[in-house]
Amino acid sequence: MKAGVLLSGVSRDPAFALRQIRKDGFAYAEIQYAWGAEDGDRTDEQERTLKRLFAENGVTCTAILRNLFSGLRLSQTGPDSPAFLNELSHLRGAIRLARYHGCGLVRINSFDKQNVLFGYGGAENHLADGGAWRSYLRLMEPVCRIAEDEGIDLMVETGTNGVLHTAALARRAADELKSRRFRILWDPANCLYSGEEPLRAYACIRESVAEIHIKDLRCRRALAEVTYCPLGRGLMAPWLDELAAALRQDRFGGAVILENQVTPPGKTELDGYHSSAALFRELFGEPEGGKTI
Repeated sequence: MKAGVLLSGVSRDPAFALRQIRKDGFAYAEIQYAWGAEDGDRTDEQERTLKRLFAENGVTCTAILRNLFSGLRLSQTGPDSPAFLNELSHLRGAIRLARYHGCGLVRINSFDKQNVLFGYGGAENHLADGGAWRSYLRLMEPVCRIAEDEGIDLMVETGTNGVLHTAALARRAADELKSRRFRILWDPANCLYSGEEPLRAYACIRESVAEIHIKDLRCRRALAEVTYCPLGRGLMAPWLDELAAALRQDRFGGAVILENQVTPPGKTELDGYHSSAALFRELFGEPEGGKTI
């Protein structure tokens, strides 16, 4: 596996972030935000500078992470709606950006979360009859078609606030869409918020996972409350060793990315990164004296 870091979780200054992660022994990274601008919103000159900085530091960009389709409500979005067509345009731009940076993956999100997608035993009459799910699949058809035409893989993130907020739902989407370009960006901490155990989740989607995001959190679900915390100090703590061992046993070939979103009180995201980087490298980094497997 390829242990890497989300640059914007270290600093929005990519020159500093790249020097820092290289110093810490990481050779893979995602960008998402640089100089305050999201993937796809930077100037051509900024992208040329980023490409040079990656090369100078010996770091490989693994994926483009624009927040595509994030927050769009299924009940208000159709294949011809302006908001959706605008996102398709941004998707094509993200694909061009991925090619420019030499990576074959573009992250997408899965619209706005629906608390209940399927109902049975009468619940279909009061909560959900599967209509939102059918809408999601219908909207994903042109998305997958673009990826197939462009020859690039899309990886949908298991996001806390998205339709596919568990690995089980991502697995169902992959099975029903039947697109060879539909992959999964698995974030086990996000799925834990929905009560899905990481090892069971991984077993469900292992053949479709393109990348993995690693972070930790604590939560009070009854209050819909999430607190990001250093790796190993939250709900992920009991699962980290076994998850790392499972990935090594499977010889997982994708990137495993430290997605720091911790901002300690009175401190910065850089401090949050430092609070997790050593344990992350120990768990998912390359063996001492060897190469990343």
